[in-house]
Amino acid sequence: MSRLLSLAVVAVLPLVFSACCSHAQPRFWKVRDTKNGATAYTVDTAAVPTTSLVARDIRYVDTGGKLVEVRNPKMVREMPEAEWKAATSGAGYSLWYCGHRKACWAKAKAR
Repeated sequence: MSRLLSLAVVAVLPLVFSACCSHAQPRFWKVRDTKNGATAYTVDTAAVPTTSLVARDIRYVDTGGKLVEVRNPKMVREMPEAEWKAATSGAGYSLWYCGHRKACWAKAKAR
């Protein structure tokens, strides 16, 4: 029974804490892959910037709003959300609560 309860807590807590992220300030970025020159876009928060995340936790989208892999990212510039949405054909993002950092982080979502 305690194992089942533990699994339920692990599954539900991120959803509960993500509601705590309504105050988070997402930042929208244009990124260039220095390996192949491709342009991509990502999102982060000031509390948990992209530069502090491991590569597998960062999601990038292209101009069509599809998830893409960026092997050697270089931040080009921060941009307003409306410009980011237009550049990514309406891609979205999710805010997640990171208990380890006690802060919210953002992840780009495909269109």
